[in-house]
Amino acid sequence: METINTIPKLVKALESISGYETWGSVLKRANLTPEALSPYCSWNEVHHTRNLLHKCGDFELLLACSEPGQKTSIHNYGHEQDWALIIAGEMTEVRYLGSVHSGSLVEISRSTLLPGSITYINDYQGMHQFINSSNGRTLTLHLFVEPFNTFQRYNTAEECFENATLGYDSDFNGKLQ
Repeated sequence: METINTIPKLVKALESISGYETWGSVLKRANLTPEALSPYCSWNEVHHTRNLLHKCGDFELLLACSEPGQKTSIHNYGHEQDWALIIAGEMTEVRYLGSVHSGSLVEISRSTLLPGSITYINDYQGMHQFINSSNGRTLTLHLFVEPFNTFQRYNTAEECFENATLGYDSDFNGKLQ
């Protein structure tokens, strides 16, 4: 199997999955460098950025860019699946179990993810949060199978779950080079 070293090649491989290949096995073939992803990066001093690379009926590719110390909200995936490939930096993934009805949330695991690491989660496994635990910037490539527009996040200030709508800091869908 050919190594995948560009986003257009990754999109093409994902669009042509057949036989014994799975979404995760295609992502494992990706050997993407920060330099290859630099045209798709955007940065914000206040929050991590979400940069849409490709979206179709079957999947969505998103590049998350984080400054040191930035973190995502604690969130789920609207009943879909997420594979995340760490491209650069060090991320800590914290997993939680929670009850929307009681508003309770319990941390169940914490893992350090280095470049080349792939993690997978779906709503049946709980919710999670990514934290840039390195001294530099991080790049994380997300593969969402069956794109979604709404999800739930945990509001830490109010200690409750709330509905949220996805948004992007930049949109390269249909513009990949």
